[in-house]
Amino acid sequence: MPPLPRANAAFFSGALEYVIDLDRLLDAVSNVYHVVVCSYAGTNNAPDRVPARRRGGWVNDLKISEVIALFETRDYLPLEMKLFGPHSLFVFRRKTIPIMSKIGASGSVSENGLK
Repeated sequence: MPPLPRANAAFFSGALEYVIDLDRLLDAVSNVYHVVVCSYAGTNNAPDRVPARRRGGWVNDLKISEVIALFETRDYLPLEMKLFGPHSLFVFRRKTIPIMSKIGASGSVSENGLK
């Protein structure tokens, strides 16, 4: 996986359904980003839609509770969730600031974030 750019937040819209190894992606994301905003079309109300998801190139079929659990196991709190038909929009925030967010250009860590 390529290095992730340093920022306070990550935004994934229409992307997570295409990720084969969500665990690997979210492990990397949790080391860098304090906030994650993402969308996901869960399978809660449409388990029969799996064939259509595959035709669309989607490779995972999570329930909304499973998406939330993926983030919670990485120290994120779900701050907000909005439903738009089969799609959900989430805002997650880390309980602690990831160490990579605190490392400045000099490579040193300042007391309150980037130098």
